[in-house]
Amino acid sequence: AIAIAQALCAHPAIFRLDLGFNQIGGKGLRAIASLLLSSSSLLCLDLSGNSFWSRLSLLAPSSMSALAPLGRALSNDSCRLQLLHLDQADIDHKGLTALVDGLLSNHVLLNLRLAENKLDARSGLTLGTLLSGNDTLTNLDLRDNQLKDAGAQALAAGLVENTSLRCLVLWNNGISVAGISSFALPLGTASPLQIFDVGGNSVGAQGVLALKESLWRNNSLHTIGLANAQLGDEGGIAVAEVIEGNAHVQRLDLRRNYLGVAGLMALRLSMKTNEALLEVALDAVNEMSMSETRELQERFQAEIRAACDQNSAAIKSSGAAAPPELSTMGGPSAMDLLGKLGIACA
Repeated sequence: AIAIAQALCAHPAIFRLDLGFNQIGGKGLRAIASLLLSSSSLLCLDLSGNSFWSRLSLLAPSSMSALAPLGRALSNDSCRLQLLHLDQADIDHKGLTALVDGLLSNHVLLNLRLAENKLDARSGLTLGTLLSGNDTLTNLDLRDNQLKDAGAQALAAGLVENTSLRCLVLWNNGISVAGISSFALPLGTASPLQIFDVGGNSVGAQGVLALKESLWRNNSLHTIGLANAQLGDEGGIAVAEVIEGNAHVQRLDLRRNYLGVAGLMALRLSMKTNEALLEVALDAVNEMSMSETRELQERFQAEIRAACDQNSAAIKSSGAAAPPELSTMGGPSAMDLLGKLGIACA
């Protein structure tokens, strides 16, 4: 990493640098930080899969953590970086603090990914500070961490003061109704958020209902990720109530939820008055279901898709722009859209 960074310092057109899973340590990261200060073209940096944890961090302050040089580089006006990936990077609390300290003075970074770092509730407090103090970041991907309810609540509090974030991914963070409900305040105000993915968490019907009135008032959110959110029949009915009162949500991911006949029927009925929804991602009906039940579910799904197609045709004929379609592949849809709606190198 040191040799690469030194060689690239004189390279006038380096745009993206992928150094993921290369056993980069503190010395290598310091060299990369120097590169960020000297390069006027480097916009995208991927350092995922490198371990930036050290036993010294147990005693040393955050200013001496492995990520401190990167944080200082990000705070410098010479840094042009717009995308930073630090997935699976063993980021401890002091390293995250150093990173956030730098980003609080940063005005260029748009896309930050910190997935699979075992970030906990205390990390959530630090990230909440980032959201309240940074008005440049547009995409924040925190999937597969351990933020829990307390971390989600801290993020929601920071989101209230944020004016730039467009996409927030909280997939699989051990969040329950108590954490989900804390987003009612930011979602019910003038939030700029467009994509909100809380799939893989224990949202349930109560979580959806806690956000219902806020989502009715929200006019910026166009994609909601609720895959594998333990919705069930009651959750499907709650989502139908949201759809019925919201005229802006266009993409909805409900995969890996057993919505049952009642949930699908409610969704189908809500589509009779909804003119905004363009796509509802649903799993194929279980072939092991009773014949009569399966036929009903398949019919309701077909009618939901037909209603979405009708809305899509109406929007196309009006000339209005629609957000990208949900991916047909596995995984939470908002994470798919993160790449599509981010900067070109996302």
